[in-house]
Amino acid sequence: MPIKRSVLANLESGRRTTVSVSEVLVLAAALEIPPVLLLFPVGYSETHEALPGKSMQPMDAVDWFGGRLETPWSGRVTQNAMWHYRKHRTTTRRLRDKLLQREEARKELAVMEYEQEMVARRMDEATAALEAARAEYMEYLTVTGLTPDSGELPPEVAAARERMEIFTQEAMDARRMLATIKYSKSHLRSLDEQIETLSSELEKLRIDIRDRGWILPQLSDDVYGVLEARRLARADEAEPELP
Repeated sequence: MPIKRSVLANLESGRRTTVSVSEVLVLAAALEIPPVLLLFPVGYSETHEALPGKSMQPMDAVDWFGGRLETPWSGRVTQNAMWHYRKHRTTTRRLRDKLLQREEARKELAVMEYEQEMVARRMDEATAALEAARAEYMEYLTVTGLTPDSGELPPEVAAARERMEIFTQEAMDARRMLATIKYSKSHLRSLDEQIETLSSELEKLRIDIRDRGWILPQLSDDVYGVLEARRLARADEAEPELP
């Protein structure tokens, strides 16, 4: 809806003192600002008479206008349609984020589990080799009468100590890998629990929206798949067993 230059001139001169809602939206779009900033002086005044005889902080007026407050002077959050749809959008976004995180965690864990047996075997081999190298090293020290703090060690003693250090590092690397796999499994379980909680919250919210006679927001395929899987699981549990 274009605004005529004469309308703008009348507004600027004060000959016209009212603006329609559609004109507010057009002006806000032209100025590239939220429409609410044309209604309440956020950042320019500590208080504002948003209603006749009712002064309030501009941000309280913004929250009221945006449906976050029941009234700007009560401070109570109202669970109206805007609250429900805003909560639905936030919960859906959080659920999608957790689903993506779980997918990535599953891929990473699958790679690590594929290597887990090899890592465990490498740790066992490194541990056994370490014990053998340590025994060899201590035997060299006993035979030669040297100590670890002695100066330059004979080649065979230095080689034994070097092998011991190598196997020590290999065993430590393998242990770290196994610890990472354990943590990844725990992290994946945590994501499953968070997804379960968010899915339950979203289901209850959608039931509330439907019962109030409002239009149910559309769901992305991944979120719909999760809710549908939960519905089918409940249906299977409720189905009586055949004699």
